[in-house]
Amino acid sequence: MEGQGWRRHVVIRLVVAALVGAAAVLLIVTTRGWAYAPSLGWLASALVYLVWTWIVVLPMDAERTREHVVPEDPPTGWIIDVVILSASVASLAGVAHLLAAGSKSGVEKNVAAGIGVVCIAVAWCVVHTVFSVRYADVYYSNSASGIDFSGAEDPRFLDFFYLGFTIGMTYQVSDTTLQTGQLRRIALGQALLSYLFGAVILAVTINLVVGLSNS
Repeated sequence: MEGQGWRRHVVIRLVVAALVGAAAVLLIVTTRGWAYAPSLGWLASALVYLVWTWIVVLPMDAERTREHVVPEDPPTGWIIDVVILSASVASLAGVAHLLAAGSKSGVEKNVAAGIGVVCIAVAWCVVHTVFSVRYADVYYSNSASGIDFSGAEDPRFLDFFYLGFTIGMTYQVSDTTLQTGQLRRIALGQALLSYLFGAVILAVTINLVVGLSNS
């Protein structure tokens, strides 16, 4: 029952986030047109999912983490992950196009740059949040094994977020050890996606510097 409740909560968060994003797009289209509607709609949706997930899982202790993270229905977990990760990667493409629009100038250019930077930051957080939850799911579905956190205490969600965001920032693990091929494959995928984010962020930074210097 706990597992079914957890799955329902994940689906509810995704549905509510999608509805908020759709409402934001509709509001912006009717008031400002389509120029920023897709990016701001995605941003609203991502923020709802992100903040809601953090509020729910980060306060959990190890026992509650174990109770809530159970094997999900085979394709449910990966469908959710793929949807979120695809949306994040798609948002980067949209942001890159937004920042590359050379026709903008003055306030319009600053607004576009601001939206782009915020979208990239939020997308980065969403991606590594998804991976952090995935590490917890795999760990506890394998009888609490597969990751050595170098401590006697059972890990809580915060420990998995430490692992996920460490890989996201450094492309490697630090003082934890991944002991299964499944976890190493997940970590490799995260590291490669993190490298993509790093390359995009570098490109955006150069774009902004050049754009501001030519203003």
